[in-house]
Amino acid sequence: MYPRPVIRTLLHRAAVSTLDLVIDRGRASERPPLRRAAELLDRARGVVGLDRIPPREPLPAWDRAHPEQPMWKSDREKLLRHRIDRGIIKPEESAPAPGVAAAAPAPAPVIKIYFRRGCPYSRAAIDLLRERELPFTEIDMTEDRGLQDFVKRLSGRETSPQIVIHERPIGGFDELRELDQSGDLKVMIESPPPPEGAVAEEIIDAVIPGAPPSPAAAKPAAKRVSLPVVHPERSPFEGLELELFGEQAPSERLSGAALTDRVMAVLDEVRPMVQSDGGDIELLDIQDDVVAVRLTGNCIGCPSSQATLRQGIERKLKLKIPQIKGISSPQLQPNG
Repeated sequence: MYPRPVIRTLLHRAAVSTLDLVIDRGRASERPPLRRAAELLDRARGVVGLDRIPPREPLPAWDRAHPEQPMWKSDREKLLRHRIDRGIIKPEESAPAPGVAAAAPAPAPVIKIYFRRGCPYSRAAIDLLRERELPFTEIDMTEDRGLQDFVKRLSGRETSPQIVIHERPIGGFDELRELDQSGDLKVMIESPPPPEGAVAEEIIDAVIPGAPPSPAAAKPAAKRVSLPVVHPERSPFEGLELELFGEQAPSERLSGAALTDRVMAVLDEVRPMVQSDGGDIELLDIQDDVVAVRLTGNCIGCPSSQATLRQGIERKLKLKIPQIKGISSPQLQPNG
């Protein structure tokens, strides 16, 4: 047997539902007496308390506070602008109270991450930085074509994400993970780059210890001209370092089996980097100093495959074998 409060609640709900149906049909009738009777019945049931079904539990009081939702920083900023535009909140609510000194702004994070929504590598990079508790700035470039062009000019890549530390692009998630595993990420963050113009003197001193200072360096007022950067990831002194340390690539022209063996040796140097992500490199052909390769395994369809082909394989081949003009691949985009 059901207890009496339960039976009373069921009867109350059945009566309210029945009256709702009768009154709605009476109001929709074409006969005026029925419409008038429906109005009287609606007033009468309000008097006896059959006009609504009481809730099972009272609703909690709303303190008008909005819980913090996990979302992209750009979405939070859009939501804030939407609330201000619709009059939900006032702009002065976020401003400091009169007479209260505003807190000093926190220093801007040295890490910037340019990302596209829906990119798993962007989410992985953001999660890695959050796990290490490293402050960073998220910049959404999903729908901003101008920002995408800027990032491409800055980093030389079209892939997502692109991470910048001290205004210096380091690459995407793979490069960030490699720096984190080697411990160089923390060192790079804590060591800002030297002022412009001091880079050349530091590198020359490191390469040629005890080199006499140049006449221009003895003049404090002399104007320093910075060297042009050919590629943001390649030092303008790379060729000088190779020559001084005896690692300059052979200048003789190779052909036939000698060229094939040399190309295979260079690919073997790059292969561990590709195999670490579950992929591999396959040599297809060498025609007119153009090396045809193909990526296999997990590299098929990978968003970073273009950067691997251009910045990794092609760059290494040209550096080690000067006669190589470039690479071709069925996975390489025509404008990649």
